[in-house]
Amino acid sequence: MYSGIIPIIKQAAIEAVNSTQPVAIVFGTVTSASPLKIQVTPKLSLGKGNLVLTGTIKGQLKKNDSVILIRIQGGNKYLVLDKAVNA
Repeated sequence: MYSGIIPIIKQAAIEAVNSTQPVAIVFGTVTSASPLKIQVTPKLSLGKGNLVLTGTIKGQLKKNDSVILIRIQGGNKYLVLDKAVNA
């Protein structure tokens, strides 16, 4: 009797989570150190208004550095976690 509604509820929950743009880890490249700009995709460039820096990374970034970012839920702000280095 209720088995038909369960998949509908599950799908609605998945769509609700996806629409809020949950936290995600992304990589970017510093295109400018001052003012700080980071390119994430060809269409997404982040500036001062979109970036949150940790105390250890502030002032340490230079052009062409690869960085690890965490997209804060909602998608408007990104935490610059650290530089990315090849092992």
